[in-house]
Amino acid sequence: MKRMFFARIIAVLLALAMLVSMTAMAEEVILEDVQTEYGEGFADGPGALELPDAGIDIDLDDALVDAAVDAGGEALVSDEALEEEEAVDPEVTRLTLGLKEKYILDVKAIGGGSKVTFMSSDAKVATVSPKGVIQAVKKGVATITCVTKTGEVTAYEVQVVSAPREVTLDKTSIVLGVKESRTLTPSIPEGTHASFTWYSKDKTIATVTQGGRITGRKAGTTTVFVKTQNGRIAKARVKVMKAPDELTLNKTSASIRVNETLKLKATLSENTYSPITWKSSDERVASVNTNGKVTALDVGEATITAETYNGVKAACKLTVESEASSGTVYRALLIGEVTFYGQSDCTRNRSDVAAMTKMLNNVTGPDGGSYSITRRYNLSADQVIRVIPKVFAGADEDDVSLFFIATHGDVDEGGDYAGALAMSPYGSLMLKDLANALQAVPGKVIVILESCGAGAAVYANGSSDANDKKTLFETYKRRTEAFDAAVIEAFAKADAESTALQANTGEFRVKNKFYVLTASRYQELSWGWESGDPETSYNYFTLWLTQGIGTSGHMLADVNKNGKTTLKELYNYISNVGDKYPFKASGQVYYQHVQVYPANSSYVLFCR
Repeated sequence: MKRMFFARIIAVLLALAMLVSMTAMAEEVILEDVQTEYGEGFADGPGALELPDAGIDIDLDDALVDAAVDAGGEALVSDEALEEEEAVDPEVTRLTLGLKEKYILDVKAIGGGSKVTFMSSDAKVATVSPKGVIQAVKKGVATITCVTKTGEVTAYEVQVVSAPREVTLDKTSIVLGVKESRTLTPSIPEGTHASFTWYSKDKTIATVTQGGRITGRKAGTTTVFVKTQNGRIAKARVKVMKAPDELTLNKTSASIRVNETLKLKATLSENTYSPITWKSSDERVASVNTNGKVTALDVGEATITAETYNGVKAACKLTVESEASSGTVYRALLIGEVTFYGQSDCTRNRSDVAAMTKMLNNVTGPDGGSYSITRRYNLSADQVIRVIPKVFAGADEDDVSLFFIATHGDVDEGGDYAGALAMSPYGSLMLKDLANALQAVPGKVIVILESCGAGAAVYANGSSDANDKKTLFETYKRRTEAFDAAVIEAFAKADAESTALQANTGEFRVKNKFYVLTASRYQELSWGWESGDPETSYNYFTLWLTQGIGTSGHMLADVNKNGKTTLKELYNYISNVGDKYPFKASGQVYYQHVQVYPANSSYVLFCR
């Protein structure tokens, strides 16, 4: 098979002998010395060869067929043998070149040491020299065929596309240390192709390889250029500085806890430059990023090392201790008034305390801390004021304290409609006194009031008709419709400008301190179900609140399902549920409207 194919190739070569001899002299490789305004050097490396094309335009398949017939028209080989030969296609390698781009074939690899003949199927698209240099001439596709002396055939399908209109570099300026290297990457428009020639304006300061790798040689500044085969140029400014001979860290030893971070800063000797490589001796104990930020992962010891490109090192010995307990302490005081004004059967208030206890035992604060819960029943006003500092003793500005009380509300006590809570067995706790007692507790305070008329805690008092005890409920209802717009605005102003008492802002306000939910508006009733059995009695407000948070799984009030319920989310949930359940009594229809301060607050109350 090989002898037959070789005979065909010999026939082709004989048929073309005259043409080859006429063009032999034109086939010598000529190296052009490219001179530009940037100096010598663009003729160095791949892509710089300027080789004249032989001008041979031969279709190898046609030539093979023609050569298979002798001068007398007799076939040199049988049709069957010819068909068998043509069924064996040479392996094709695909190349993409831009206009004017050259590609040098590896003649030794193709020929295995023997002579190779090159032919182009379309010299108008791509030419090939006797030395195996392909030149892209016009957009299109051409096949370059390589035939060895022994008859082996290799083919290259060359697709010629546009040359780039421009070339850019990923960096237009870089800083290097002496003997440090960095590679720049050229980019050209999509759908184009190019070969690149690199050149340094001053090789004594920085050199560049034909792969774009720049190496600093001595301190100074120079420019590195890249040029495409069609003459498009991009450049980068290169500043070379001395390599550092000293490296220090801001800490040579440190101790942090699990999950804490430490920022290490490296300082080089004066007037030197180097990127810094960071490494941890034990990634299980501590990790370090490329900027020197250390993160403690587990108890143990690790050495964090910084190193320059030229091998200068500095280290910090790190000790990681066990994780610190939460910086925030969560405390809750839950009060249920079962007896007041001589009554002794309000079991739903005790049930509310049980429901709140169950809920709080299944949630955490924003940082994962759990609530420490204290429960009290049937306290007098004085007892409430005294128990607050005891339960919340030790609280600091980082802590959160929750105060919950379920009782009856008395809007008339005090003569100014300021609001009060009915206490056991008689007497009232003024909301302003409760506010002052809770204001003395450091940190954040969450206040939840389950009582009739409790909205007085966040209601704007002081209106001209506030002292008219004969004012009908509907009058107050209309006045409170503007709560969200007017009262919250007043609260926000009080928080922003002063911690002192301010007219028309209610009792619970101090700068960024209180987060308040109340069961009803001023002069509204807080409704519930009293069965006489603590297991089945409840107040609706507390029922909706605890259902919104739940004791497991997803919190219904957590609208975005991120495991965190904010004050706004809880308020919206209770309001939406409550608005669907008006109450009928003596032929009247009543609504219970939960109140909140501050409005639209993103403060996280509970997490799961």
